[in-house]
Amino acid sequence: MKNFQLSVRGKNKKEVVESLWKRLTQSADEVLLSGQVRDVDDFFENERNYLVEYNTHIKDAAVKAEKVVKLRKSEFIGLYSQLCLVC
Repeated sequence: MKNFQLSVRGKNKKEVVESLWKRLTQSADEVLLSGQVRDVDDFFENERNYLVEYNTHIKDAAVKAEKVVKLRKSEFIGLYSQLCLVC
C-alpha cells in the first residue's frame, strides 16, 4: 500500500479575519438571545401571577356563592314547610 499524505493549506489573512468576525457576531447574537429569553420568562411569570390571582378570586366567589345558596336553601325549606301546613 502506498502512503498518502494530505496536503492542507493554511488560512490566509482574509479567512482568519472572517472567522474571527463570525465568532464575535455569533457571541454577540447569543448574548442578545439570552437577554430575550429572560424577557420571555418575565412574560410567563407575569401570566402565571395573573392566573394565580384570578384563581384566588374565583375561589372566593365560589365560597360566597355557597354561603348564599345555603342561606336561601334554609329559607326556602322554612317557607315550603309553612306552605305545606297551610295546605
